[in-house]
Amino acid sequence: MTLICRQTRDVGKGDLALPPRPGKFVSPCSRVAHATAFSLIEAVIAIGIVSLAMVSLLGVIPIGLKTFRSAAATSTEAEVVRDVVSRVLAADATNLVARTYYFTDEGLPVASAGDPQRAFTVLVSASKVSGGLLTTNASQVIVSVVGRTATETNSYFAIVPSAVR
Repeated sequence: MTLICRQTRDVGKGDLALPPRPGKFVSPCSRVAHATAFSLIEAVIAIGIVSLAMVSLLGVIPIGLKTFRSAAATSTEAEVVRDVVSRVLAADATNLVARTYYFTDEGLPVASAGDPQRAFTVLVSASKVSGGLLTTNASQVIVSVVGRTATETNSYFAIVPSAVR
């Protein structure tokens, strides 16, 4: 019996002949084994793993955004308190009266509570403090910061001597 093989490709010196996979019939006419590819099951498993990782990452994004907003609000609140306390220290401490200030998300002052950009309401009140470790009369200044939603109020205080100049 004579075996006639039709050669469709020349195998040169640079081509490597791969050994056949176990259990697979290889024609005596083929000189180069065919390259193997991923099966459908392998591709589905890989896509499933990647999609699980992506869904996990997408689930973390809202938590990160909430934390970012909270940190930005805390930072702006600290700037607002610093601004208000510096205004109080620049004023005459003997004439401190309760006052309300309004600020934006960026810490910029606004004129009224009705301003749509208002994010923080700052209430400043003062009371006289005397005696104890203080040798002169002083004022305790309480700065209360209320957010836009009014769900949380943070209070800060400073002791201001009567003569700040």
